[in-house]
Amino acid sequence: MNGLLNEIVVPGVAVGAIYALVALGFAVLQRTTGVLNFAHGELIIAGPIVVLAATRLWHLPLPIAMPLAAAAVIGASLVEERLAIRPFLRVHNGLPWILSTLGASVILAQLLAEPFGGQSVAYPYGAGTEKISLGPIRISPAELVLIAAPVVLALLLGLLYTRTRVGRMLRAVSEDVDGAAAIGISPARMSQLAAVLAGVVALVSGLVIAPTELVSPGLGLAYLFNGFVAAALGGLGDLRGALLGGLVVGLVVQIADAFVGSLLINLVMFAVLLLVYLVRPFGVFGAMGARTV
Repeated sequence: MNGLLNEIVVPGVAVGAIYALVALGFAVLQRTTGVLNFAHGELIIAGPIVVLAATRLWHLPLPIAMPLAAAAVIGASLVEERLAIRPFLRVHNGLPWILSTLGASVILAQLLAEPFGGQSVAYPYGAGTEKISLGPIRISPAELVLIAAPVVLALLLGLLYTRTRVGRMLRAVSEDVDGAAAIGISPARMSQLAAVLAGVVALVSGLVIAPTELVSPGLGLAYLFNGFVAAALGGLGDLRGALLGGLVVGLVVQIADAFVGSLLINLVMFAVLLLVYLVRPFGVFGAMGARTV
């Protein structure tokens, strides 16, 4: 039993936390703008790479490298929002913003490959990676932080959306752009704010994921793929769905790897997604969009 717990369940939950973080980043932007940002994986990797470049190549101290990384990730989010997302918000077709955000993903990946030539680099900052015992569970402090991160972020975002004026404005734009504009809420400003929030989620995600992985620009695509499946399974734009979807995908990946082999992981994962969509066509917590006039 302990072998099953420590070889499948704990690693599955830790991997699922990564996908939940990606799905949360999707949800923050999608619920306000309706856009799925296919460059979000690169935004997650950008923070750790900037920190590593600042400390190893530019010889800056960590207290300066961290704010620099935050400025880089949030700045990139705002630039992408302005150039690749906002121009297409009024277009009743998803293809333009799919292509524009994919283009932003390619550009960011190329930029992030420059500091270390695209090579994988260890990230030495953050919680330790040595396993400790918590009863029958063997887990590292870095994994504990990683597992806690999406839960804490989801709670904070939930409070923002339900308990603050800004959150109500974001929800108003997500429900009815024209109606929100008619009462003085700027959809453009809310789109910018959603991009900033998504950037903050990406920054936190990258900094808690990096100690558990070798950092490389190629990780962005892997995070994007599985994070999208997690978001779709739980319900696009739903915070609870992001957490559930990430957990399910993480456990499915770990179980499939252990029992059917790594080559069939994607087949098993999409089979699970298909089964869920046969019962819940918009995901577990998703719902068909409705407009109230």
